Amino acid sequence: MKTVAQLRKIMSAQATEAIFQGFKEQYDMYAKVIREGPSKMNKNTQKLRSIRKNFDKDRTSRQKKIQLVQQAKTLLEARKEIKQDVQNAQVLIGDFKFMKDIRITKNHPIKKRYILGPLGRVILKLINWDIVGNLPDNKKIIIASAPHSSSFDSIYAFFVCMASDLKFYFLGSISMFTRIVVPIPFKKNPDKLGIPHPFGLIQKKVMMNFGGIPVWRTKSTGVTQQVIDELRTKDKFILYLTVEGLMHTNKTIKSGFYYIGKELDATIVPTKIDYKNRRFELMSEYKLTDSLEIDKNALMDIYHQVQGRNKIFLKPGKD
Repeated sequence: MKTVAQLRKIMSAQATEAIFQGFKEQYDMYAKVIREGPSKMNKNTQKLRSIRKNFDKDRTSRQKKIQLVQQAKTLLEARKEIKQDVQNAQVLIGDFKFMKDIRITKNHPIKKRYILGPLGRVILKLINWDIVGNLPDNKKIIIASAPHSSSFDSIYAFFVCMASDLKFYFLGSISMFTRIVVPIPFKKNPDKLGIPHPFGLIQKKVMMNFGGIPVWRTKSTGVTQQVIDELRTKDKFILYLTVEGLMHTNKTIKSGFYYIGKELDATIVPTKIDYKNRRFELMSEYKLTDSLEIDKNALMDIYHQVQGRNKIFLKPGKD
């Protein structure tokens, strides 16, 4: 078996297809060791009991007893090796875990995905993307992320949602939930962008089940209030927000995180969308003050000089 150090060296390498295949083979091997460990231990125990029984019965043949003692010693050595292999495998399997440093508690909205979860973790490993940091042990959390400079930000966030055992909520125009989205906005109504199709209701149900919150831009009720009204019904939630709103802006951040956090008494977790290190980095929780401007400036200090896909976040007036 490979040592912990050897496997960690494999993990630190860039995730090319070839490396991933070796990586997966190692994972499967260690998972098999853990899975078969109890069965091997039981068989070993039965053989030791049989040897002891034969030893007690045979009171005349000294040579036979010597043979039984040797067999017992061999089995005991094998028993130690099995235990050590299982212990090593458990350590190594831990290094394969996605979000291994993030502690999930009963206060978090847990969502087990038995098919999409493993698929998401494989995809993230292949594209060499991760999420680091930790979540506060609170029931209501807002992940306030920046810089937002590409549609890939949302794609990576989607795979993180798939890969984790947590239910994230995210915002999207109602057109995303009911239509085939096209990049050309040929309609003036922002809630009717894209091509309608007969399975729109099914699409909406799937998206909402996954954590999507549809918002109407043309409603008299603002987007922030729509989100507040939707999340107010949840006992637990983790809301993913891109605080800049639009991808091209780099002058300030939107105020939605502040009003949603204040209204729902949610914890703010500033998060860097860090393309330089290819990860989402969860920072320490931020306590909202009574001043929107103070809080916006504090978050912009955190995002300052973080490299997005198509831009670096630069706080206005800060070198």
